[in-house]
Amino acid sequence: MSEEVLGVVENAVTWNYKYNLFFTSIRVIVAKIRGPHDDLAWLLSPVAGVVADKLLKPEERRKDRLRGMSAEAILKADKSNFAIPYSEITRVEMKKFGTRRIMRILTDTKEHKFVVNRDRFDEYVNIVRSILPDKISVLS
Repeated sequence: MSEEVLGVVENAVTWNYKYNLFFTSIRVIVAKIRGPHDDLAWLLSPVAGVVADKLLKPEERRKDRLRGMSAEAILKADKSNFAIPYSEITRVEMKKFGTRRIMRILTDTKEHKFVVNRDRFDEYVNIVRSILPDKISVLS
């Protein structure tokens, strides 16, 4: 049986990175769609940053490229991408914190914390609940 993508949490933010989280049949693939080097043009000149962002649209190009890729291809698409096998996940916490919506994926050795889109929070809770029903906790 091949690994298939079952759901996607889009635009999950941590520090100065933005990721799409691909929930597959066996793992979560954390795929970078925007990083600090994508904003390099802003350091050189605000005008150059606007032009580069509008013309190149690096975030949109990455998102489009990842759509329809196999899970393994998504993982290999960028050296910053990584996978978290479901067997290593101890808990996924989804939390409403003021106006922010937080998602924490916990393993025995690491915590992966993301800020997710508050307008799509319930949708993302349902994705995680459908895939990892015994590992999700939703906090208000």
